[in-house]
Amino acid sequence: MWKEKRRHKRLTVSLPVNYEVLETDKKEISDTICKDISEGGIKLMLRKFYPPKTKFLLKINLEGVNKIIETMAETAWSFNMHLSNMYHSGLCFMNLDTSQQKNLKEYIAIKEIIKDNN
Repeated sequence: MWKEKRRHKRLTVSLPVNYEVLETDKKEISDTICKDISEGGIKLMLRKFYPPKTKFLLKINLEGVNKIIETMAETAWSFNMHLSNMYHSGLCFMNLDTSQQKNLKEYIAIKEIIKDNN
């Protein structure tokens, strides 16, 4: 039986994310879309496979609240999307400071209230 390991509730949302892969010989910087986010991590759509523990620098635009979170994250898992050359990748946040945690928590709460009222 599969057991859920997440500690934080995920919010399904599309947010623009700029990322830099930190563990490669050549500089890899790109933009993508997040598929969901929580206080502990984020699911991204990426153009290539990155193995677990790959480190990223993320800039997440919390649209609607005019906040940008810049943080380190590392890959927890990644798999190829069916019939696509894209990958879903789950990344864990590594160093959110107190204000970033607060901004993210507020963003998720606002979006959940809006979703519940629609």
